[in-house]
Order: sequence, then structure tokens, then C-alpha cells
Amino acid sequence: MSRKVIAIDFDGTLTHLQDNYHNMEIHELRPNETIINYVRALHSEYHFIVIFTARLSHYREEIAAYLNFHKIPFDLIHTEKLRFDVLIDDRTLHPSLIEAFANDTHHQLVDKIRLETLSLNLNLSDVNKNE
Repeated sequence: MSRKVIAIDFDGTLTHLQDNYHNMEIHELRPNETIINYVRALHSEYHFIVIFTARLSHYREEIAAYLNFHKIPFDLIHTEKLRFDVLIDDRTLHPSLIEAFANDTHHQLVDKIRLETLSLNLNLSDVNKNE
């Protein structure tokens, strides 16, 4: 298996979204253990883990401290991600999918997502035919 670069969002992915989370101290954020366990599994397979966030760069040290405290492995923290209203990308994975298949291995999860994507694409092609 080839080593992959895997980027994981910080707020709302590694941590649970809470009301006013941007006004909270980083150490107050509640960790999402399901996602964290998935990241640990990916890291144990020697993948390169990038934690990314829309937060400004001066939060980098606090985020690193949070990650270390919760024993979340990472290779790089990337701040100030591109801001957009909609992301259309062939390589996105919503955290709810990881949570839904928490007992699966990474490879089983990827296979299920590919099947779901194939199913979605087939359904979209049916919609396009009807227009």
C-alpha cells in the first residue's frame, strides 16, 4: 500500500461542533473519539496526517497542544485553509461516514464509500436523463 497524505479538519471533525465554538478556548473543545481513533489507525499505517483549520496561524501552538494532550497523531498542522461556501471535490470524506462505519477498517470504509459514490453517480445519471 502506498503512503497517502490525509488531511483532517480540526473544528467539527476532530472536535465536536458546539455553540459558539469559535469563542471557546481550544482546550475546551470536546474531542470526537470516533474520528480520533480513525486518525490513529491511519497513522499506524504510516500515512502522512495533516490537520487543517480555518483558524489563523497564531492558533497553531494551541492546536498542537490539544492534539498532543488527546494523543492525536499528526505530521503537520496547516492553518488558514482556503475559504469557500461550497466544496466540490472528488476526495472529500464527511465525518459522519467514518462514524457510521466506525468498526470497519480503513480499506472496508473506502470500499463502502466507493460503492456509495457509484450508487450516487448512477442515481444522478438517472436524474439527468429525466430532465
